[in-house]
Amino acid sequence: MFQSRAVVGMIVATVLAAGTACGNTVKGTEKPWGPLSTTATPHLPSGSRASINHTLDVFVRNGVERRDPAKAYAVASSMMRIGQTHKQWNQGTLPVPPYRTKGTQFHGYTVMGASKKQVYLTMILQPRNARKQGAVAYNIRLSKAANGSWLIDWFTPSAFFAAKGQAPKLFAEPDLAPSLGAPTLQHKSHANLIMWGVLALLLIPLVATIAFFFGGFGSRIPWRRRPDDDPTWTAAFRPDDR
Repeated sequence: MFQSRAVVGMIVATVLAAGTACGNTVKGTEKPWGPLSTTATPHLPSGSRASINHTLDVFVRNGVERRDPAKAYAVASSMMRIGQTHKQWNQGTLPVPPYRTKGTQFHGYTVMGASKKQVYLTMILQPRNARKQGAVAYNIRLSKAANGSWLIDWFTPSAFFAAKGQAPKLFAEPDLAPSLGAPTLQHKSHANLIMWGVLALLLIPLVATIAFFFGGFGSRIPWRRRPDDDPTWTAAFRPDDR
């Protein structure tokens, strides 16, 4: 009797444990599709925000707006300066289109990526005259210099918006190179020779096929003899020996 009660108690305990386990599975908070995102939002390196903000303010006011390009040169990296001499830069030849924006501080950017040495930002500049110009979006990269300051590597426009009062439109240029002032490719004087050489190599099989055709079958074609070789024609013009 005691043993039968013990067996029944064990069965009841097992059923309750199974029911508890099933209840935990059904009532769990875990979603079947898993977490929405595991990628952390990028942040600027610690202590770098003030320096980055200063660099952007100097470059936009003096470089993008062309107020004092020499001051913008001081916050541009060697990558940004490629394609222009210091004199050309100071005269306004910068690898970024001129744009008249409003405001004096430009800290409303979005951090797209960041490391201890480089940061990637996107920023939209608003026009000074919204009825004549639309806003412009930029892709920006800054690198940390040896002295701890942050320098502009590129400041590339990526999208142009319509001016106020005009039909809404968006003109994007995702393929703009990071450095618009980089030297363009120049035509090489020997490029044509290389092209003709490659073309000649490609024509060799065609020439060989034509030569084989005429060599193998040309001799079987009954070519008409020239009138000069015709005996009858020659005899007609032979002096009469009679």
